[in-house]
Amino acid sequence: MVRRRPLFLLLPLLVVSSIFIIVYRLVWTEQYDYAIYSRRLPFDQVHVNTEVADDLASKVRILCFVTTTVAYQDRALAINATWLKRCTRHLFVSSNPLPLFHSKNVLHLAEIPEGRNHLTAKTFSALNHMYTHELGTYDWFVKADDDVYLIVENLRLLLSKLSPDDPVYLGHHFRVNAHNGYMSGGSSYVISRGALRIMGKQGLPQNGGICKPEEPDEDVEVGRCLEAVGVLPYSTVDTYGRETFHPWTLPDTLFSSRPTKHDLHYKLAGPDCCSQLTISFHYITPPTMYTLEMMLYHIDVYGRHHDDVTLQKKLFKPDVELVPHTSQDEAFR
Repeated sequence: MVRRRPLFLLLPLLVVSSIFIIVYRLVWTEQYDYAIYSRRLPFDQVHVNTEVADDLASKVRILCFVTTTVAYQDRALAINATWLKRCTRHLFVSSNPLPLFHSKNVLHLAEIPEGRNHLTAKTFSALNHMYTHELGTYDWFVKADDDVYLIVENLRLLLSKLSPDDPVYLGHHFRVNAHNGYMSGGSSYVISRGALRIMGKQGLPQNGGICKPEEPDEDVEVGRCLEAVGVLPYSTVDTYGRETFHPWTLPDTLFSSRPTKHDLHYKLAGPDCCSQLTISFHYITPPTMYTLEMMLYHIDVYGRHHDDVTLQKKLFKPDVELVPHTSQDEAFR
């Protein structure tokens, strides 16, 4: 005779399974209503004085261009609703049309196939467009991926310490793949008007230059191209040695101090992970994009006010930053 398992023994298993299914669905499949973020608070409900930032915005003109695809329009929408509006001008760069955005803000490069292996060609074509059409209008050109969150006001302060007519190249400095390394594409990088002028004349392949658009690693090739035409990298760590451009995930940025062979500077963690005037974070999903926007621009701590004069004078002293080598070919190992 086969004894049946009592029903009460199956009930706990059924309850646990049900809870697991509910939690799994909430964590992994919930669809957020991003459109809710478009409901802006009236200006008089956010009590903030932006005179210092507004004055700097009138003096430091930035064109931000974001490489994206039609498959990631949720990322582009999040960027468009948050940090991108603080650039002087912005462009989305895509091989396919982006119908959700105004055509004046889309650089459609239909001749370049979609995909990571064509990102170098896409970026060089975008830079050629800036060189041909925007060079006389903007001071600085920022290339960003569609999973970056950029604090534009902090970037402007750093750039205000430099002349846009000098050949300047900034970002998170990796020490490999070029004698003076290259700037991580993940955390975004910045090219001055002076650097783009030289790059357009001597480097960009569209103008018969010496740089290679067919290589797959876009940020490496941009760094090699700028180095080949004599543009030097500049330091972006603050005066305390803290990074401002962060190419890692947020948890790695905050909690991991492990050095890598790529980083020019030793990677700090904890309270020392990030400059007080941090500029960018990488691997940011749309929900985190909106969360950062809320925490940075809509929530304050009463009684704490930034000392703009001290920050302006003390935190950034950017200068040329060369990679030290023990041998000529060390960077390419």
